[in-house]
Amino acid sequence: MLNTLHGKDVFKSDIDVVARFSGIYYVISCKAGKNVRPKKTVAEVQAVATLFGRFAIPLFAHLKYSGKPYEIDKTYVFGPETFTDIKAMKALLLEAASKQKTGEV
Repeated sequence: MLNTLHGKDVFKSDIDVVARFSGIYYVISCKAGKNVRPKKTVAEVQAVATLFGRFAIPLFAHLKYSGKPYEIDKTYVFGPETFTDIKAMKALLLEAASKQKTGEV
């Protein structure tokens, strides 16, 4: 997100989770608010993920979302039903990594 500080544009970001498994960085933005704008959050986490190289996978965990994971611009959005279930979370990470390896992301 760009903010102005002393007349200059400054890029501010926050990273909630970065995990590295088998050479892949998973960069996860976590949001809990009611006024979350998913497309904006996805753009932000994608921008931050590029800092970790081409093997980084951006993900968006949204506390207020209930349902199965879905994609916005090749970034998965998921909620508590996924991140509180070890099998579901592992499946999501494996699917995201598989899509990246095959060039689908």
